[in-house]
Amino acid sequence: METAAGAAAPSAQPATIEHRLAATAATRPRGRVHMQRMHVSFRTASGGGGPSISTASCGIGSGARATGAVFRSSVAIAPAALNCTRARRAMPHAGTCRRSRPEAINMHGATTPIPRSPAMTSRERLLCALRGEPTDRVPISTYELVGWNPDAWENKEPSYRDLMDFIRASADCIYMWDSGGVDIAPELLQVERREEDGVLVTRTVCRAPRGPLTKVTREAPNLKTVWQVEHLLKTPGDIRNFLETPLAVAPPDGAEYRRRAAALGENGIMMHSISDALCLTSELFSFQDFLLFCATEPELIRRLLDMMQGRVLAYTEALLATGFGPLFRICGPEYATPPYLPPERFREYVVAYDATLIDLIHRHGACARVHCHGRIAQVLDAILELGPDGLDPVEPPPDGDLALAEVKERTRGRVTLFGNLELKALEHGSADEVEDLTRRALRDGMPGGRFVIMPTAAPIGIPLSPGTEENYRRYIETALKHGAY
Repeated sequence: METAAGAAAPSAQPATIEHRLAATAATRPRGRVHMQRMHVSFRTASGGGGPSISTASCGIGSGARATGAVFRSSVAIAPAALNCTRARRAMPHAGTCRRSRPEAINMHGATTPIPRSPAMTSRERLLCALRGEPTDRVPISTYELVGWNPDAWENKEPSYRDLMDFIRASADCIYMWDSGGVDIAPELLQVERREEDGVLVTRTVCRAPRGPLTKVTREAPNLKTVWQVEHLLKTPGDIRNFLETPLAVAPPDGAEYRRRAAALGENGIMMHSISDALCLTSELFSFQDFLLFCATEPELIRRLLDMMQGRVLAYTEALLATGFGPLFRICGPEYATPPYLPPERFREYVVAYDATLIDLIHRHGACARVHCHGRIAQVLDAILELGPDGLDPVEPPPDGDLALAEVKERTRGRVTLFGNLELKALEHGSADEVEDLTRRALRDGMPGGRFVIMPTAAPIGIPLSPGTEENYRRYIETALKHGAY
């Protein structure tokens, strides 16, 4: 219908986010079927070794590349039943996170047909991608823009409304929702809040054994983030004081988790973030002070890490016992990457602690995704030693130091990669640039499977700019058009 001015009249939409969620669930497409041929490459490195996925370089990035001949093979893909998750829906964590099976994704160039679901749901698509099993297309994530969470601020902010409706209808939801956590015992905290020129200032004082410890944060109404302007620990004396301070593990809300998971249904999977020992330790300081104390007070830093690790494991045990899953995002490893700290410190601060954490998650049949922004070239092998099921956000150069094709080549199908589309392109690039970057990410990430295309972050500004909304739409439309296997 046209208005008198010639512009299209807005269509009637459900008034509340709850009604819009229900409306989307009723109309959302269940999946698409294609008949194509998937090109699979493998590289025989000089000097032997097993086959690995090889993709074309996008001409950026650094680091040594394995040499050797590259062979290509075509694999016929026919629609067939793939019940990789349907039989596991009743299990607490929606199926065990089995290690990938190279034969399932035909990495060796065999010509036997790969079974596929004629109508994969988002839940099935994501779980199969995590396990290295075939999918009908590349899963599409919008990361922290969680369309199916009615409490997310983006679903309540008018300028984000149309985009969130589009995301809910078109993308594969990884529902980020956290409950409980590790913190200072609440009875030791005194919190004061005040407003300064429209900015919320929060001052928190911890009554620690050797004297008060203070931190201050600021929150602006048009930026959905928290700026920590004064950190809790500032001196070696503060560290010793904190080491004597009781920490508490707030229990997760299992009933609320189950309610949200049931509401999400087949539209995606639940993901809970866990701050590892390094994350909890480093965020006690300004980053400058943290790096300084890593050099000048290594024993105190080690004691903090040990203190935090016990609480992290206790909290994770509580999450798993309550039925949280199937995916956990491990936050913190990026604080020990070059150029901030040398690779050997990554092993000391990350591998020594997170290997135990990931093993715990796997023992309960759930999946672990390592979150690590920045330059990962020198620590990628150490990350793989942890045995994660996923790695994000695989930033391209110059923010990262490995092109996606190089990461695929080095990981050889051992981990599912999430990401590679920089948020700055979505916020500041043109729609054509976003389409080009999306197609490049698909080109380099799709061979061999185990790839979920995803932005590296999400907008935090209000209002959402029309350009950013257009770019998100182009990203999703391009991934739907060109991401089919």
